[in-house]
Amino acid sequence: MTESAGINCVEVTKTFGSADQALRQVTVSCRAGETLTLVGPSGCGKTTLLRCIAGLDNPTSGAIWINGRDMTHADPQRRSTAMVFQNYALYPAKTVAANIEFPLLMAKVPRRERAERVTEIAKLLRLTNHLGKKPAQLSGGQKQRVGIGRALIRRPSVLLMDEPLSNLDAALRVDMRAELHELFRRLGATVVYVTHDQTEALTLGDQVAVLNDGQLQQQATPREVYTRPANRFTASFLGAMNLLDGTVQDGHFRTPDRSPIVELRAPTPAATACIGIRPEDLQAGELPAGRSQVTLTGKVSLVELLGSEELTYITLTSGHKLKARLPAGTVTADTVRLSVDVERLHLFDTEGRRIDVSPAWHQESAAVAGPPSTVYSH
Repeated sequence: MTESAGINCVEVTKTFGSADQALRQVTVSCRAGETLTLVGPSGCGKTTLLRCIAGLDNPTSGAIWINGRDMTHADPQRRSTAMVFQNYALYPAKTVAANIEFPLLMAKVPRRERAERVTEIAKLLRLTNHLGKKPAQLSGGQKQRVGIGRALIRRPSVLLMDEPLSNLDAALRVDMRAELHELFRRLGATVVYVTHDQTEALTLGDQVAVLNDGQLQQQATPREVYTRPANRFTASFLGAMNLLDGTVQDGHFRTPDRSPIVELRAPTPAATACIGIRPEDLQAGELPAGRSQVTLTGKVSLVELLGSEELTYITLTSGHKLKARLPAGTVTADTVRLSVDVERLHLFDTEGRRIDVSPAWHQESAAVAGPPSTVYSH
């Protein structure tokens, strides 16, 4: 692994003071030309890991390899990395062109080459018509593109981005997210991108690394980390999965009041467990005949209109609370009956780890239950 191009962080630990561990043996990797998004709540260690890659902080232990070279304790200027910060940090008295070329000016690059590279970057970032303006004359998105241009003009092999869109309003974030996706594709650069926004993480990343409390929870492709979360934290942080605590006993998952929600062929005969259901996997009414399903009935407490969809908050008779993402206009009464395909359920053990089951697991559960379309109400 350490010989491959790209970024490889191996068991990186960072301790501040005597006890504050910001990173705990974090191992993540990003192949050359790919984008790795680091996502997690505030204080989880994302920015600390990014700073260690950039050389702004040194890890307490572990190793950081960049393009096959051990750069764990190398000076920042030797790493061929460039960093884009959350704050634009533009020089207000300088023009856009002067802000972009500043790193080359400090490196004593000849004037003609500086001008050529500024023109190249401005065309790439659609800033050609703004090169003579001052930062105060630019929109938030344009300012962020200037900051990115200042990083790219050095032609780094690795681009490090620390929540670059967090200062923008919601609509502009969507636009800039699309622009960044296209920019990464055209550049073919290796990018490590820090964000707390799950949509940014899943949209921009070829690989997504989920961090919490300084520890890596999971690294995988966006699709895998969403459809097969490794633990309860990843499941709840990415997509706000509904989590129902209970036990698995004699093949049944039961809620704390002992009511059976669904019959399962679980890996263990008796264990504390948790079932997870994505809000978008819940449907109003019952599924078509022939599909094993779970039906849930509860009282509607709130409906949030999200345009063509609505997020419905429901309290089950067991006291569990869950959310369902349904087409707008679906909920017309105080009580709602929902269904979910058994194959869309997720199961976690008492430690919060995903319980993997055999491919025949759901088929066996349906066979034990009897008819192919078996409904369990709660």
